[in-house]
Amino acid sequence: MNKYSKLSKEELLEICKIIHPDTQWKFLHVVDEEGNTHEFIGDDESILQFNLIEEEYDELRFYYKGDIDGDLFDVGEDMVESSKDKINNYLVSLIDGNGENNNDVKSGDDYNVTEDEIKSLFVDKYGTDKFTKVEEYESKSLSLDNKTLTDLADNQAGISSFNTELENLTARLQRSNFSLYLSLIYRKKSEQDIFILKIRLLQINLSGNEFKVNALKDGKITFLFDDDETMDIGKNINYQEGTSELLYLETDISLLTKMINSKTVEYRLQGERGVVSESKLSYGDIINLVGFYNVLFDSTFRKDEILSFITNKKKKEEKKKKIEIQKGKTESRNIEKKIKTNSKIDAIESRDEDVVSAEINGDTQEKPKPVASASKKTKRKWVLPVVIASILIISAAVFFILTSKNSVTQEMTVDDIKNEWEKEYIDKNKLVDKENVKDITSNQNTFNVFNIRIKDGKNNINIRKEPINGSVIGKVSENEFYTVSEEYKSEKPIYLLNKKMILKDIQSEEKVEKPKNFKLNNVQSIDDYTYSAEVVNMDKTINKVRVKKIDVEISYSNWYYLKEIDGWIFSEFCVKLN
Repeated sequence: MNKYSKLSKEELLEICKIIHPDTQWKFLHVVDEEGNTHEFIGDDESILQFNLIEEEYDELRFYYKGDIDGDLFDVGEDMVESSKDKINNYLVSLIDGNGENNNDVKSGDDYNVTEDEIKSLFVDKYGTDKFTKVEEYESKSLSLDNKTLTDLADNQAGISSFNTELENLTARLQRSNFSLYLSLIYRKKSEQDIFILKIRLLQINLSGNEFKVNALKDGKITFLFDDDETMDIGKNINYQEGTSELLYLETDISLLTKMINSKTVEYRLQGERGVVSESKLSYGDIINLVGFYNVLFDSTFRKDEILSFITNKKKKEEKKKKIEIQKGKTESRNIEKKIKTNSKIDAIESRDEDVVSAEINGDTQEKPKPVASASKKTKRKWVLPVVIASILIISAAVFFILTSKNSVTQEMTVDDIKNEWEKEYIDKNKLVDKENVKDITSNQNTFNVFNIRIKDGKNNINIRKEPINGSVIGKVSENEFYTVSEEYKSEKPIYLLNKKMILKDIQSEEKVEKPKNFKLNNVQSIDDYTYSAEVVNMDKTINKVRVKKIDVEISYSNWYYLKEIDGWIFSEFCVKLN
C-alpha cells in the first residue's frame, strides 16, 4: 500500500495535472490483470502510471512525451521531483476534506528539522570579519557540466580510438580530471548588500601532469530562465589563473530571486577558449539556492518544500546505509560459511591422517591386541595396501586426463578455444530473459571493470532489475560514483526521430504527430535518402510511414550493471571514468 492506493481515478487525474499542467490528461486503461496499475495519457503522448501497491520507487512512473529512456526521460524525472511538494499538499487537502488520514503524507510541521540544520545544509561558509565587520555567506557549490573539459583532457593525454587498448590505458593514467563548481557569495556591510558569483575549476592529475587551460579567463555566464528570459553576468571582479582556476563575477540579488522562482534554469559558461560548459541546473541545485535564500532573507519561503527535500535526502542516506549493512551481513555469512566448510574439511583430513598414522604405527609398534573376529583382522591387514594402491590408481588417472586434455587443446584452433570460452562466459553471466528483452545480448568479450560517475544534473535516475523494461529497484543521483562490472548493448539499432514531426500514413494518408526521440519500428531502407517504418500509437494502432534519413537518429541502447546496487542503469546518464 502507498499514498495513492485509496485515490479515485479523478483524484489521480488531478495529480497528473499537477506534474504536467501543459497538456490535457485522460485515463487510458488498467495495465495489469490484477488492477494495480492505472495508466493516464496526455495530448503530447506523455504517460503517467500509478502502481497502487508498490511502497517505493515504482509507485509512480512518468514518461515525458512518451520517452522511456532517451534524452527526455530525465526531464520527466525532474518534473516529478519538483512536483512532490504540491502533490503532498494536494493529498493533505484530501485528508482534511474527508476528515480521515488514509494516506501516509507528512506536512511541513511533521518534520523534525531545526533551523540550524537547515542552515548547515544550505550555507557552506559564513562568518563576520572582526576587522571590517563584513558578514559573508556562501552557498553550497553546484556542479556544472564538465564534458567539454573532459574531451580536452582526453585529447591532451592522447586518448584516441586509433590507439591500442594498452596505449589508451596508459594515457588514462596520465589524464587530468576536471570539475566545475558554481556558488553564490553574499556580503553584508552596513546597509550595503553585495552579491558575487564564484566559479571554480578544479584539476586533479594523479601523475602530476597538470596543464594550464585558461578556461575561465575573460569568463562570463548567461542564464536562461523558463526558456524565456536571459541574464548575462560578465563583470569580472577577480580571476586567478593556474592549473586550477577561480573566477569572481559581480551580480545582485535579482539573479538569486530569478533562480529560485523559475522552474527551469539553463546556463552557458564562456571564456577565452569559447564555451566551457552548457547545461541546466537540476531540481536539487535550485532547491539548494532556495534554502540559501530561506536562511538569509525569509525563513518561511518554500519551507515545506525544503523540509520535504531534506527528508527525502535522509531517506536516501538511510536506504544506502541499510544496503551497506545488508551487504556486510551477507559477506559475514559467506565468511562464516566458508570457515565452517574449511573446518569440516580440516576435520575430515585430520581424521584420515589419524587413520593412516594408526595403520603405520600398528606395523612398527607393539600394542595390546583387542579381541576381534577373523574377518576384522583380515580387513585391518589389507587397509594399508588398499590405500597405497588407490593412490597409485588415482595418480595414473589424473595423469592420463591431463595429458589427454593437453593433446585435445593443442589440436583446437584459436577460434575454437575462444568460442568455448565465450559460451561458458555467456552461460555464467546471462542475466536477461530473452523472452522479455529480445534485443539485448552480452558483449561476449572479456569485460574490463571500470568506474562511472552519475552526470551533473541527473537526479533520481532509475536503477532496473534488468535492462530496458526491468522493474525499478532503486535510484541514483548526480555526482555519485559506482563500479560497472557488466555491460549490455542491443544488437539492433534503435531508430529515433531527431525532431518533432507530422508523419503521413502511406496507405490511409492519415497524419500523426510524433515528438522528438519517438521510436520507429520495422525500419527498412528504401533508397539512399528514405526509410519506410511503422509507427505504433498509444492505442496500439499502427501507421506505415516514410521518413527522410536526415530526420532519423540511429542509436544503440547501452546499459551498465552497477556492482554496489546490483542493478542496471542507462549509460547516457553516466560519465565513464576509466
